[in-house]
Amino acid sequence: MVSISRSVDQSISRSVDQSIRQSGSQAVSHTAQLSPPETQEELMCVRAMLSRLHSRMVANLYSDTATALLSGADRLEYPGLDWGDDDVAGLCEWLPTCTRLERLRLDGHPRLGNRGLVELAKVFGRPKVLLHLTDLFLGHESITMSGAEKRVLPRISNEGLDALTSMLRDGALPKLESLFIIGKTKASSASKSALMQVCKGRRIRCHLD
Repeated sequence: MVSISRSVDQSISRSVDQSIRQSGSQAVSHTAQLSPPETQEELMCVRAMLSRLHSRMVANLYSDTATALLSGADRLEYPGLDWGDDDVAGLCEWLPTCTRLERLRLDGHPRLGNRGLVELAKVFGRPKVLLHLTDLFLGHESITMSGAEKRVLPRISNEGLDALTSMLRDGALPKLESLFIIGKTKASSASKSALMQVCKGRRIRCHLD
């Protein structure tokens, strides 16, 4: 079982650093025959070229390593990190690579609002995305928060819930068993009821404050 939580960036960075060291040692033999720059202008050009190559190599290694780690993860747990919609949108770019994901926790994010839920719904609704996801946690509160921490004004309203409802109605997340939206929302009773009805029809256990 592979679980990726808050340490994912450190794990990726360590793997990338190791790959860079290996690549650097291999590159020495290829650069040893190059003549050294003779002028300051040539030196600056070489430095600029090496900087671009290094940046490109790091970006490629980071992407490859992250993809390898995420594709094998069955859980992604990011509770209580105070993420906003931009952070969730960034995660959405990686979710299609999580082909084995069964559990996703994005609860405890006070700045999570409608745009974040809409972006998630778009990704969830893509063909063959998160086919094994069974448990989904969302919301500005967390199941582990204290009473004082829960005094946060909700940002989720009809737009966010309706996006999730439409996505589920269309058959996305075929193995979803539990949906937890933790913390009160500003959604109307009709919007909440529509989501509950879709979940009931699909036999999804839905917790909605």
